[in-house]
Amino acid sequence: MAVFADPARALRAALEIQRDIAALRREPDGPALVVAHRIDAIARWLEEEGLSDQFHPSYTRMVPAHYVTEIRLLAEGQVDTIDTEGFLPTEEGGLSPLAYLAETPLTEPDPAIRDFASRWPAESLHEPASLVELAASIRAAVVWEPGATTVEHDAAQALALGRGVCQDHAHVFASICRLRRIPVRYVSGYLHTGESSFASHAWVDAWLGAQRGWFSIDITNSVPAGSNHCRLAVGRDYLDAGPVRGVRRGGGTPTTARRMFSTPLLSS
Repeated sequence: MAVFADPARALRAALEIQRDIAALRREPDGPALVVAHRIDAIARWLEEEGLSDQFHPSYTRMVPAHYVTEIRLLAEGQVDTIDTEGFLPTEEGGLSPLAYLAETPLTEPDPAIRDFASRWPAESLHEPASLVELAASIRAAVVWEPGATTVEHDAAQALALGRGVCQDHAHVFASICRLRRIPVRYVSGYLHTGESSFASHAWVDAWLGAQRGWFSIDITNSVPAGSNHCRLAVGRDYLDAGPVRGVRRGGGTPTTARRMFSTPLLSS
């Protein structure tokens, strides 16, 4: 629910549901309800009414109503990607790489992870080729199986189970590297899997020192992350960098679904 107040204290509210745009007003300055399935339609209506100064996305809130059975969130934008063979451009500011040495509940090592890490001397893991080999080793130990784990499974549980998905691979990798005093960031984002298809994905960045910086590795596919990877957020683990987080209150059993589309843009 987006609430706007004009100087005459009239209330204008925008409720986002899946319907065509409509406007209800009481003349001359009474409350107005704008119903639209896209927030930009609300912005256009307010602009046409001379009320563009009353719109800001950060004021938007969605609230349940008895006739709302589905709520859709739409995000769109243009992303420019480059292939740097895993090495990321120099970053200005931000957290020190040392912040990513700390273990978290999702990456806390157990004896099995410590034993796994013992096969990889710290000095060997400062080379990109060795990090890719470690990724392949983790991928073999934790076989890709969608649905085998949830976002609540930690690295130790995934390794013991021997099955998991991308966030499990990333957590195990981070746990091992941090044991070897190599800072690792968890990355959430999307992987371009076809002409117009994307899938949500997770991978990691490993710190190789001030001279080389961050090296990005897709553990699940055992390759350096490149132009097919679109990053959204980084953190110490999934809970730091999950692509969507929120709280729902109310009865019933909700279900969620997501779809992603892409259209290639040709550079001039």
